Amino acid sequence: MAHEPLDHSIYIVGWGHDKEKNLPYWIIRNSYGDQWGMNGDFLVQRGKDDYGVESEITAFEVELVQSEED
Repeated sequence: MAHEPLDHSIYIVGWGHDKEKNLPYWIIRNSYGDQWGMNGDFLVQRGKDDYGVESEITAFEVELVQSEED
C-alpha cells in the first residue's frame, strides 16, 4: 500500500462499537470532503487492518503554545 501514489488522505477521528453486529469500528474522515460518504466520514472495522489503517499510519504530536495575546 505504501508504494502506491497518494491523491488524498484519511484521518481517524473517533471509534465506536456496533452493538447489533458486535463489531468495533474506527470513524474515518476522508479528505474528499463532506459530499462523500457520511458527510465525509466512513466506518472501518477495528482490529482487521482494513486499508492499512492500523499498520500504515502516520501520526504527529502537537505542541500547543499560548500566545502573548491570550
